[in-house]
Amino acid sequence: MHLPDLAASAALAVSDIPFNGLSVKCVWCVWMASLSLTPTFEQLAKADMDLMVGATIDNIMMVEGEMDEVQESEMLEAIRVAHEAIKDQCRVQLELSEAVGKLQKREYCHEVNDEDLRKDVHDKVLCQGLCCGYERYGQTPARRSFRSDRGRV
Repeated sequence: MHLPDLAASAALAVSDIPFNGLSVKCVWCVWMASLSLTPTFEQLAKADMDLMVGATIDNIMMVEGEMDEVQESEMLEAIRVAHEAIKDQCRVQLELSEAVGKLQKREYCHEVNDEDLRKDVHDKVLCQGLCCGYERYGQTPARRSFRSDRGRV
């Protein structure tokens, strides 16, 4: 089901585009007491536990899921199994990258920012426009609206 996500990650792996390492998403579900990595849409619709884990080969970056009550041990096992699958996918992508000679990524030349321009925009828009507008209308941070300031920017 999630092969496009894996394909996108693999495409980055075989390119020379500079990025900060491989990252893969793994979706799995528990359906009728059996584990299904990369489940079908039908399995997900009937799943007791629907879990998505985003990770690198070294770290788990995100866990998202939908389920009723679940034991902590089941959740930890689910995350562990998903991370192991992600590690395998990352290793295969690294092998693919090595096979096509793209382990070394091109150098990224960071753009030069105009600090004077940034400060000028900050002072005119943020300090003069937004702050004064909020004070004038007695708005609290939770009630702030940018509508009145759109014409100024």
